[in-house]
Amino acid sequence: MRASNLEYFISEGNVHDRRIAEILQIIQRCPEIRAAELAPIVGLSTSRLHHLFKLQVGVSIGTYVKKIQLERARKLLLTTHRSLKEIRNEVGIADASNFVRHFKEWFGISPSAYRKQQKSRIDQEKAG
Repeated sequence: MRASNLEYFISEGNVHDRRIAEILQIIQRCPEIRAAELAPIVGLSTSRLHHLFKLQVGVSIGTYVKKIQLERARKLLLTTHRSLKEIRNEVGIADASNFVRHFKEWFGISPSAYRKQQKSRIDQEKAG
């Protein structure tokens, strides 16, 4: 993973606004939920939620959600034999080209190359 992406791994404990901490927990459970659905849950307008989220977390809601989706995809690539289509559908990125593009932006390698690379690494560790 690129070092510049490490800043997106924020814990709820670092967030000072309880509403944003609650939003982070909801997004962890249900990353496909939209900001317009989240805002009323914590009593904010959508625009105010976007503003406070960026202020507290340091990235937009969309960027944070993408991080959650791609981390889940990475874990599924490592722990399952599911197809890329199954994985991208499970994490909520229906478009194949978007999935590959975002994965490459985040991890610096395509999903299929990542899976192959990690499998090769594991095989070498077992052999050696």
